Amino acid sequence: MATEVSVRDIATGVPVFYLTYAAARAAANSGDVISIYKNLNEQIELKNGVDVYIDPGTIINYSGSGPTITDNNVACTCYISGAGIVRNSYSGTTKQECIKISNAGSIVEIECFQIEGAGEISSGIEGATINVFAAKKVRIVANTISNTYNTALRI
Repeated sequence: MATEVSVRDIATGVPVFYLTYAAARAAANSGDVISIYKNLNEQIELKNGVDVYIDPGTIINYSGSGPTITDNNVACTCYISGAGIVRNSYSGTTKQECIKISNAGSIVEIECFQIEGAGEISSGIEGATINVFAAKKVRIVANTISNTYNTALRI
């Protein structure tokens, strides 16, 4: 289990295991829970009605060109829980967010241990750790929200 991602069917409670978040997301239906038990270098694109659990100590560190967790500008309602660590280590010119919510209809609640961004060395605001561009409701609870160079939270 410590090397996998699972989808727990809300009706049966039976988990089905996958190697990637993307595969679990594709199989998940509204009401299901995706549980992440391994460190991932993968973008977590939220899916309406599907909650996400990040196992304590598990690190989601996306190094691609995009935010680590995103609604991808599609309205979604979901809850992310657990005691995981969310990072973004993209090393390109324009830094990326750890969490970006951009749809005015999204309702997202996140509870995790740490959210750690790198940000820009310049005076720009690119790469805020959390960027809530638009949302109906966002609730974030974390032990630490940090940014190495500049903006931790942009609303």
